[in-house]
Formats: sequence, C-alpha cells, structure tokens
Amino acid sequence: MLMEKVVLEEMGKLTRMSTRRLCFVGGTLLLTESPDLFGGRYDNWWAPLLEKLVKLNELPPEKEVAEDLHSFDLTADENNVSMPGLVATSQNQLIFAKKPERDVTADRGEPRQFLAQQLAKLSANQPGQVKHHTPSPPPTPCGNGRVFLYF
Repeated sequence: MLMEKVVLEEMGKLTRMSTRRLCFVGGTLLLTESPDLFGGRYDNWWAPLLEKLVKLNELPPEKEVAEDLHSFDLTADENNVSMPGLVATSQNQLIFAKKPERDVTADRGEPRQFLAQQLAKLSANQPGQVKHHTPSPPPTPCGNGRVFLYF
C-alpha cells in the first residue's frame, strides 16, 4: 500500500531537481538492493517502480506546482517615500536570500548511468532474472518505451 499510494503516485509530482534526483537515487537503491522487492513478497512492484524511475528521470513533473514566492509589495510604502529604490532592493534581497542547496547525491554520478550500473550489478548477482522482470515494449511509443534505453 505504501509503495502504491505514496511512492508510485507521488514520485512524478516532485518539481525541484534536487528532490527528484534524491528520490531517483533512493528508488534505484530500493529497486536493486531490496531482496523483498526483487524476487520477494513485493516482486509485483519491481517493474512499476522501474518504469516510474525512468519516467522521473526522463519526463518533466506531472503537475507543475508554482512555488509560492512571498508576494511582497516591492514599492515604497507610505512611511518611506524618500527612498523607494532602497526599500525595494532590501526587500528583494530578503525574499530571494537562501542557503545554496547541497547535493547529497553528487557522489552517485549521472542518474541514468547510476541506474544502469545498479541494474548491471543486480543482473550479475542474479543472472537472467532482471530480463525476466522488465516489462515488454509497448506497442505504441507513449513514453513507456524509454525504459529500453537503459538496456
């Protein structure tokens, strides 16, 4: 239920690149290193998770969520009419000031290559099983065929 309702449904809705990359790396590790997911009791979720990871990497977010930037009036207020540019500049700097994001997945390299390496490692550990778990190509190109770029 957690895999279906949270992971698979919400994964494509992530909008920030750092969040998408973190989810991709975590999903890849779950896909390739979890014995319960590959050949275990949750085996039926392996192919949908692989497909969702490929879509996460290749397609834009499912829902475009506009980030809610604080909507301050960047014009001078009634109390400080003499310096309107200074007030606007100060407010603008405060609105957009933030710490630079730290990429916690930088050591994993390029995401597509990371997935391919992890699938190769899984395939080496369990010969013939990964090909058995991958879905067959769709009859029409609808985005699902992108999974075969990794094999």
